[in-house]
Amino acid sequence: MNIAAQLTCEICGDTWFRDMTEQQLADFMAENREANFRRITEPNNGTLVDIDGIICDGCEDFYADECELAENEEIEAQYLDERKEDACAAAGTGEFALWHFDPELGDNE
Repeated sequence: MNIAAQLTCEICGDTWFRDMTEQQLADFMAENREANFRRITEPNNGTLVDIDGIICDGCEDFYADECELAENEEIEAQYLDERKEDACAAAGTGEFALWHFDPELGDNE
């Protein structure tokens, strides 16, 4: 028996439908424990399952991209902190001028 499932994204509110069997619905429920399931059975129209509390593919992709950007920014900030530590260490040993000198730029003044 097919079940009409109405899914609603908790972020953007987009709604879409999927036909599912009982087993597919059980598998989906097991994979998405945070989702809210409400089953409605109508005598002539069959069973409708209203599912909200999930995230659509578009929002999932958007937030994955945002997380990747944030991770890249964190890595870059960490790299700059390490470079700053290198410069401070070189300055403390009197080797800063050697460490900071770039032959292509000349004196760096």
